[in-house]
Amino acid sequence: MNQLAKERRSVGLRAFAVGVAQAVLWGLLVVLLAKVVPSFEKIFQELGTDLPSVTIGVVDTAHVLRHFWFPICVLIGLWPFAQWGIAYLLSLTPERLVLKWLWYCVTWLLPIAFGGIVVVALFRPLILVMRSL
Repeated sequence: MNQLAKERRSVGLRAFAVGVAQAVLWGLLVVLLAKVVPSFEKIFQELGTDLPSVTIGVVDTAHVLRHFWFPICVLIGLWPFAQWGIAYLLSLTPERLVLKWLWYCVTWLLPIAFGGIVVVALFRPLILVMRSL
């Protein structure tokens, strides 16, 4: 194999590994929404407090996830292959290096930001209730 082919193969393997790590991150987020949010929903119902719109949005997202869990899990399972393909296409020319790094930044920041929103949306109402006691 020539040097360019070896480099592209290496880029593809790294991209696939990154895709697996991101799929695990998305999977953890799905578990958080599927298992943890319903527990908090029960607590919020027992407290009978008004919830912020972000918390209502997270609870509604968890409801949607419960109805469409299978296609979401399939998409998460296919994500490493998509990441590999996109990284391969972006590695064809050196001019696309900025796009490749932008792609990696966005695909890492989305699950992390969404996870942060979920955690804040769940704990903020509880903190407000505890302060009022």
